[in-house]
Amino acid sequence: MLDSIAATEKSYKIRFNAELKDIVLINSIIDSYESLAMIRTDSLYNNNCIMMTTSSMKDTLLEVLESLRLDGFLIENLTITESDNIDFD
Repeated sequence: MLDSIAATEKSYKIRFNAELKDIVLINSIIDSYESLAMIRTDSLYNNNCIMMTTSSMKDTLLEVLESLRLDGFLIENLTITESDNIDFD
């Protein structure tokens, strides 16, 4: 059964820019949703965020990011790419 689920799930890499001061808070909010996404930044000194999620969670993640944006968080330059693996490269 798990093999059939894994075969149908795709991974998505969602990149965006956020204000440095908000990244920890955005991470905490995303972490509060079980299995929604994993978030990383390119480095400690820039505002490039990368999130990895699955096809079953992608729409929910995008709704959360849009809600955060509407609440005043800077979330810009958002791109979504399908990924064959869960690497953050």
